[in-house]
Amino acid sequence: MIRTHVLSVLRSTSSQVQAAIRSSGGNKTSFAEGIEPSIIYVRFKAAANELKPILEEIESRTPRKEYIQLLEECHKLYCEQRLSLIRGIVQQRISEFSRKEALSSLTRSGCAYLMQVCQLEHQLFNHFFPSSSEDISSLTPLVDPLCTFLYDTSRPKLIHETNLDVLCELVNILKVEVLGEQLSRRRKSLAGLPPTLDRILANVHERLTFRARTYIRDETRIWDYPKKLEQSVSAELDSPSKFAFSCEGCSLIYGGSVNQYLAQGCELTILDL
Repeated sequence: MIRTHVLSVLRSTSSQVQAAIRSSGGNKTSFAEGIEPSIIYVRFKAAANELKPILEEIESRTPRKEYIQLLEECHKLYCEQRLSLIRGIVQQRISEFSRKEALSSLTRSGCAYLMQVCQLEHQLFNHFFPSSSEDISSLTPLVDPLCTFLYDTSRPKLIHETNLDVLCELVNILKVEVLGEQLSRRRKSLAGLPPTLDRILANVHERLTFRARTYIRDETRIWDYPKKLEQSVSAELDSPSKFAFSCEGCSLIYGGSVNQYLAQGCELTILDL
């Protein structure tokens, strides 16, 4: 009965939010410009007032096995309803990044956007379940699918990226800027994001290693020294250019190659003009 009541309230709230979006003229495209707090979060947060006494009572009894299971079911129901509400918005926004931006910009913008979403979702979850919000695994069913959108969107671009500089920049963005700096300051509220970013970073490392090996093979190992240098010097000597020559005591300008001039028995006395 408790499970049914919680599900009913969450579904009713989701329907109200969706109706508010439609009545305001919003759609997935317009709302993809960003998370709209006044509709998607504030109105949903109001539903917590009805459920709060029940959820607090369940959390207070979690030492008992049956209430642990009931609380886990409530977490799951909550995540399912939130995911159904914001999945399309997040996916649309990341798709827009992909269409408009290069891989590096897509990664940076996508990470920043997902950090915003994850932080807001953690705050909302904490409002419903204040005693169990410390357990980051509770939000996994919601956060993982949202973060996977960035992984799935960036992977095709990454597979076709051949520029070593771009791949090195991606490593810096993910490892230093995002995982090293931004997530370290807000680790608890963004706890669901690192697993996906680690997967993306692993793919970047794999691609970077492959491209580096390919570069070494194509640009270094197949070179034939000193033969290539000898060929380069020979080509320069045979290429047409203007030289100033002195022949039989007379100065003249001869248009041709050094080898052509020397073949005529003349002496080269002045360097290439």
